[in-house]
Amino acid sequence: MRMNIQANGDVNVKTGNLVIGTSGKGIDFSADGQAAGMTSELLDDYEEGTWTPTYTGSTTNPTVTYELQTGLYTKVGRMVTCTCRLSTSGITGAGSGNLSISGLPFTPASGVNYSGSIANCTWWTNYPINCLTNSGAKILLYKRSAINGTDSSMVTGDMANGNGYNYAFVTITYFV
Repeated sequence: MRMNIQANGDVNVKTGNLVIGTSGKGIDFSADGQAAGMTSELLDDYEEGTWTPTYTGSTTNPTVTYELQTGLYTKVGRMVTCTCRLSTSGITGAGSGNLSISGLPFTPASGVNYSGSIANCTWWTNYPINCLTNSGAKILLYKRSAINGTDSSMVTGDMANGNGYNYAFVTITYFV
């Protein structure tokens, strides 16, 4: 027998997958206690995939030659966690405006800021860089000019350096 319902109510699937055949249906946790402000107890989506991150400017995009340009994501319900690695071997046009990474696989819910982190960035050598996303499928990049300083938007000119090689690893989690 491939599947059976045991006397205690547990469902035992011995081979194959448990497939939810209708969109918007899933695992219902409504038998659990509800916290104040609860809006849903239905886990109705899980997805893993890839996305292609690109550097963009708010006014004009920089002209970038990518050495590495990879992105991965996991979506559980409304929560999306994205990572990307970008490595450039040349920047021939600086572009202009605030610097972002575009191409997120899902547009974040509007009206809320979601923050993330950047690690191993070779093109900003002062203090930590962080990122956030709010509306639109892009990650806004910020820099800090002093240890206890305030964050300011990175601009496209911040990513240029003498040899043209730049590297960044970004992780961000947000809701859709």
